[in-house]
Amino acid sequence: MLELDRFAKPLVNCPLLLDAASYLPDTVDLTQDHSAREYWLQCFTDAMDKVNYFPFLQNIIHSILVSYLLFVQDW
Repeated sequence: MLELDRFAKPLVNCPLLLDAASYLPDTVDLTQDHSAREYWLQCFTDAMDKVNYFPFLQNIIHSILVSYLLFVQDW
């Protein structure tokens, strides 16, 4: 049995949205849109200073960014 099948409450998409039916997510493909990719990578990089008090999270975010940049280089 999957862990999700054991969950007592029903799962719904985006439970914090007031009106999930009218929500239109941003579906930009960051592998194709260079300016969007640079924008979000800069946002994540800037956020690193805010998570300095969470060394574990900082290491995870750094690993993700490095992996992504290496992937993009090989792309």
